[in-house]
Amino acid sequence: MFGDTVLVREFGGKPVVCKVWEATPDKVYVCTKETFEILKRLNGKPFPDNRFPVAFPREFVYRYNPKIDLTKIVWSKLTVYEN
Repeated sequence: MFGDTVLVREFGGKPVVCKVWEATPDKVYVCTKETFEILKRLNGKPFPDNRFPVAFPREFVYRYNPKIDLTKIVWSKLTVYEN
């Protein structure tokens, strides 16, 4: 759902905390919290050149738990994000 905080497994396995911009059946579009706030204020206007959501396959996007240690991620133990 728009604005949810999620954990994304970036290329190379790096964990990144992001905000959901949009979700489709097979992809989740995410961005940083800073970019999310900027885009939200644009209210439908075109995205600036360097600010836009990035699509990830659903299997790379997980429910976020602020208690998790991002340096010790075990991806197989996390729950894939569902909106």
